[in-house]
Amino acid sequence: MRLRALGFVVVVATVAAFPAAFGVYPVKLLQEILIWGVFAMSLDLLMGYGGMVSFGHSAFFGIGAYVAAFALRGSPGALAGLAAPALAAAAAALVIGFFS
Repeated sequence: MRLRALGFVVVVATVAAFPAAFGVYPVKLLQEILIWGVFAMSLDLLMGYGGMVSFGHSAFFGIGAYVAAFALRGSPGALAGLAAPALAAAAAALVIGFFS
């Protein structure tokens, strides 16, 4: 158990030191890779394991990305860039779900 905790501390320290060690561009690149990785894993869950052909989640991903671009463009902080896309995608899902 102590080895696992030590490993966790090492990972957290590495992630915390990453921006200071490598600069802004690698951090933004890593963010982009992680976002597309989550999208690919959700597509794999639906189409690979579930056997359901669904492109609806990509629409909500696109809505969230579009709203995030506008929210981060003129927002006072990053919190709006996190909350606004989630709320917009949820609102779109409610509207689409209501009429389905």
